[in-house]
Amino acid sequence: MAEKWEPTDRWEAVRWFTMALETDDKSIVHLATQRRDALQSKLSQESFITDWWLIGPFSNKGQYNFSYAYPPEMEIDLKKTYPGEGGPVGWKRVSNPPNPENEGNVNLNAIYKPDDYVAAYALTYLYSPVDQKVRFLLGVDDSVRVWLNDELILSDKSGCHEAWPPHTATELTFVRKGWNKILLRVSDECGGKWGFYFRTGDKQGRPLPGLKFDPNAMNNDQ
Repeated sequence: MAEKWEPTDRWEAVRWFTMALETDDKSIVHLATQRRDALQSKLSQESFITDWWLIGPFSNKGQYNFSYAYPPEMEIDLKKTYPGEGGPVGWKRVSNPPNPENEGNVNLNAIYKPDDYVAAYALTYLYSPVDQKVRFLLGVDDSVRVWLNDELILSDKSGCHEAWPPHTATELTFVRKGWNKILLRVSDECGGKWGFYFRTGDKQGRPLPGLKFDPNAMNNDQ
């Protein structure tokens, strides 16, 4: 089940920005700027994952919408191509380091055409130094399905909205010691913007020590 996630520091920053737009008080404008800068610094520390294997676009229309199972849900073969929306599609490695401009967003509009009413899959592997429970925290435009070690742990079709880091969180989820497979299906339901944010955290969403991500961890022979 998806859980709506509202980090208080982000909403506090938005509140201050709104106040700054409604006043000529320079002290409020200055404080709003400080809050913005602190928020950007915090986002960089939260380590959104932007290095993935991606494949798409696939149709997200009609019978192919949201829960339709495309080949990446059955197999991971980085050398294979499949029928996609507009022609054959194959896996590509995309790395988009976080910066103050995108705040960790994986912008699928910039990667794929066509980019309306389509879906793409994102693959990476999570290394945990111990068996433990983690949250996956996501901001998605528009819908998302998440698999951990081939088990579906999140299926969220909550309508048209922009990605906001993060607006959705999984329940606390068990990850085993060693490498764990993570697969996302991110679908555009409404046209326009399409993309996602992804990171992990503890029960309160705070970063967990010792976690590592490597999209190629289990695919070095491919």
